[in-house]
Amino acid sequence: MKTNKQNIILYIISIIFLGFLTNCQKQEFLPEPIGKEVPEKDAPSLTDIIKTEASLFYIVWEKAGMDKILKSDYPQTQFTYLIPSNEAMEKAGYSEMKIKGLDIEKLQEIIRFHIIDQKIDENNLVSANLDIACRTLLKHNKVYNSARAFGAQNVIIPYFYKHYISFKNKSLIINGKERNYLKQIDTKQGSAWIINHVLKIFDTQMLDVLKQDKRFSLYIKAIEYSMPNYFKEIKTNLFYQFKLPIQFQLDFFYIFPGSVFESQSYKRDLIYLTLFAPTNEAFNHIGIFNEDDLIKLYKRVPVPAYYGESASSPIDSLLANHNFSRIDNSLFFNNNNLGIEIVGTQGYVHYSTAFDNPNFKKLIVRTRGQSPYVFYPDFSFNKKDGKYFVSHKNSNVNDVNIIESDINSLQGPIHVVNRILVPKGFTMWHLKK
Repeated sequence: MKTNKQNIILYIISIIFLGFLTNCQKQEFLPEPIGKEVPEKDAPSLTDIIKTEASLFYIVWEKAGMDKILKSDYPQTQFTYLIPSNEAMEKAGYSEMKIKGLDIEKLQEIIRFHIIDQKIDENNLVSANLDIACRTLLKHNKVYNSARAFGAQNVIIPYFYKHYISFKNKSLIINGKERNYLKQIDTKQGSAWIINHVLKIFDTQMLDVLKQDKRFSLYIKAIEYSMPNYFKEIKTNLFYQFKLPIQFQLDFFYIFPGSVFESQSYKRDLIYLTLFAPTNEAFNHIGIFNEDDLIKLYKRVPVPAYYGESASSPIDSLLANHNFSRIDNSLFFNNNNLGIEIVGTQGYVHYSTAFDNPNFKKLIVRTRGQSPYVFYPDFSFNKKDGKYFVSHKNSNVNDVNIIESDINSLQGPIHVVNRILVPKGFTMWHLKK
């Protein structure tokens, strides 16, 4: 009896165990048998995507012969393509009739400005968490970069237009402006972004942008008055001997009378910078209301016989905290995430997307031949009630309101401020009677 009872118990245990094994086998996902071909997910061609998603842009693409250009000039290269939707093209005035009336060179220019020479997707932008400086395929015919900043003499590098791109709150930010996008698609030729905007080529120098805006009439006069005393001193190599007048930095084509600086082998170098441009209201606030007041400021002390690296006119001294550029040697960094770097002079270009970004307050700097180190910018920013405010460590004037931001130019963005970041120790004593 005992033996039969034991057998029954063993039988029941065996049944339960077999049932357990059976259930486990139903829930397990077994791998495909070795040797079976796994279907490959093939990416669509770029041309097919453009034709399907943006038929008007495809007309531009086809007439410009871009397939042939990419195949011959950039074989097997992955790019990023910013493709305006039909709605965006129509809004910008590019109807099918207008497109057919444009010459091929103009069409190629439009397309090249919408192509970035590296592959960037949403994950890259989210991981970078700061503007990525991206070179387009559009080259400027008159503007140059040079390798002098890296110790190489007489190395001339053509200037290619850039876009500064980031991703914030699920929006694509291009050159400080939010650009709605419909979708991002991986293609055989790279990453395609269908955007609801046609990007306008910014071909205006910073100085010309300021001259076209009446808000900056006193600032323009201040710049002009700071120039004459440099004329006598400017020789050949400005970059290493002088603290450059602001006009030289803002205006690439400005040539000093009698200067032999520019030559075929030694071109004028585009200076990248971010400018906090003071309005007439900003000058009024410290007692400067017209040209006569600027002249009094300019003539308040004898003019130095020699403008050394740190010397400047009274007007230059007053405005010293309003821009940072390559010449000031104040900002040179990269953001090395997923292999995408911000390097060299584009580190001096910052749109409003950086102002409330914690990465901007503590930057990782790497110059050639050196180990990375931490750099703290001279500028700091606050955001209150949706408005940005800027301060400078060398000024006692804090939280200056940025009343407009991200005005584009060849050199970089202009941010408009309604107060002057007066340097510490600077007084307007010449106004006292």
